[in-house]
Amino acid sequence: MLFKNTPWPLLVLMTPLHLMALVLIYLRRENRPHIRLIARAVRAAFAGAPKMFRSRAKVQKLRRASLGQLAAAMTWNPRDLSGRRPVIRPLREL
Repeated sequence: MLFKNTPWPLLVLMTPLHLMALVLIYLRRENRPHIRLIARAVRAAFAGAPKMFRSRAKVQKLRRASLGQLAAAMTWNPRDLSGRRPVIRPLREL
């Protein structure tokens, strides 16, 4: 979802943070027994990437929110990302 729904300028900023958060989550002790399942999921995500990038243009063309609105809706707190904490904000009109 991150790669399909995020505009390129924000994607450049978010991708390294997203990947670091995933590595931290995957390396946690409680996730180690599931490492094969996690690796399969990552491989499946990369296998589906070409199809996703083809549909990305359509999704971005239909986007109504500005870059600023999208950035404001995202969490920038590393603890939220590494802890997989839900960040719930009030719904605002676009």
